[in-house]
Amino acid sequence: MTRSTMKIERFRAILDSYGARSDAWPEAERDAATALIETSADAKNLLEAGGALDHMLDRVPAPQPADDAYLRRLAEIPAISGHQTRRAARGGRAGSDDHGQAAVLSWFRPTGFAVQLTGLAAAGILGLMLGFSNFSTGPESIERIDASAYLFENPSIVADIELVD
Repeated sequence: MTRSTMKIERFRAILDSYGARSDAWPEAERDAATALIETSADAKNLLEAGGALDHMLDRVPAPQPADDAYLRRLAEIPAISGHQTRRAARGGRAGSDDHGQAAVLSWFRPTGFAVQLTGLAAAGILGLMLGFSNFSTGPESIERIDASAYLFENPSIVADIELVD
């Protein structure tokens, strides 16, 4: 784009991609971008914001390569993930257990399966118990309460009760 008009969206894309220094912009679009800056207050504001961002980014120190001591310490960390088995951790073939059988997920092993089966059974029994229980909190349950034995054993309570029709 030589001295043609540039839209503000394209100028924003150039700033996002190349920064606020015009020498980093694509050569074919520099003239159009410069012309847009001269005529548009929005473009000037975008350029100032881009310049401030570039200045902040220039102040960030460049990453340094790792030193040899760090690389040695990193190499000493065992390369074991939580999904590998004990035999693989000891240098055996990855993906196999102590008996050479294929490693499977822990919940397929008998101990893991037994724990899950026990939990499922407990949940089922609890569900049945709650289902057959007679927990009722509505007004009909108040009519069925027989508190006569308690009331007759404690006459002071009976004196405090008001009967409402």
